[in-house]
Amino acid sequence: MGRLSIWGGETGQRLVLSLNAILNEMGRARSDRAAVKNAIKILHDREPLLYSKSSAETLRKGYYKARGHYGDSPPPVPAKQSPEDRWMLLLQQWDSSLGPAQAAKLVQDVVAIADWRRKHIGDLFDILERRTSWNGDPKRKADQIRAWFSKMAADRRYWPRVKQPPPDRDRDSVLALLRHGPKSKIELAQALGRTMPAVAAILTRMLKSGDIVRVAIGVFALPGTEPHVLTREAILKVLTDAGGEVTMAAMCAATGKPKTSVSAALDHLKGLVVRVRRGVYALTGSGAVTHGWARDEILTVLKPGKAMTQAALIAATGRREGAISSALKRLLSDGEVDRVRHGYYVRRSQSRN
Repeated sequence: MGRLSIWGGETGQRLVLSLNAILNEMGRARSDRAAVKNAIKILHDREPLLYSKSSAETLRKGYYKARGHYGDSPPPVPAKQSPEDRWMLLLQQWDSSLGPAQAAKLVQDVVAIADWRRKHIGDLFDILERRTSWNGDPKRKADQIRAWFSKMAADRRYWPRVKQPPPDRDRDSVLALLRHGPKSKIELAQALGRTMPAVAAILTRMLKSGDIVRVAIGVFALPGTEPHVLTREAILKVLTDAGGEVTMAAMCAATGKPKTSVSAALDHLKGLVVRVRRGVYALTGSGAVTHGWARDEILTVLKPGKAMTQAALIAATGRREGAISSALKRLLSDGEVDRVRHGYYVRRSQSRN
């Protein structure tokens, strides 16, 4: 029963779950003993810190004992992170080129070297995790750990003389301000009473360390904040989802943007978006009937040297009297149309400009 207690606890539970997951990836049955042996080899590579000290035969016997205790499908093991797991994750965060196996090997080596000070190894990782120098470059933290470990390997009596870093008050102040919502660089500089270059250095450091994210040009927020969406992109999404005509009011409501921003963005979307009629828009090629602008239709109908009455323009364009009257006033003001006599209009020729 003494041996069963080893595999009847969390160790056996975790072993069954890990090997079952590998067998499922291989597409092999749990009853396939050859597949179990291959799965154990894979497990040694994936989780060396947990299983490197146990032989393949020990794990194979333990697997069957644990299955006899838990059955084929034990309940999930509550998540619990060991110090070694945390050190591995930190190394991978600091140096993206490190894979799980490489990070595990590095941690294994330092544990073997500094076993007499094992409980203090975590202090080195804690100090580097809080360090804000090096302009927030995480790769330098991984390099520093490697340098310390190399010296420990050369001299077993060596231990780094490091001090706890002072509190990063600038970081804490920025985080406190961003808890109330995104802030621009100017707003942060004013609130902190710092110069723009000083705030830029603080923000660069915090961006590299992942403490904050940039949600728009010059605007920063806490991780998890929805990124800023350009008005143009928001309009195109609304029109695409609608698949047809959308009013200005509907676009403002769907994008959460003011009318002035939507109107200005539409000016930059000519060719992608067409004006169907006053206050109504659609994507180009969506099949919506485009009536265009009244002034454009007047200029198409009017010819230099050929006068037309307002009534004739209404009949030719199919527009209402108010739309034609308003468009003619603007065209007269812009100098594109001339009134030759009362009620008669003609398009101004280019030679008269």
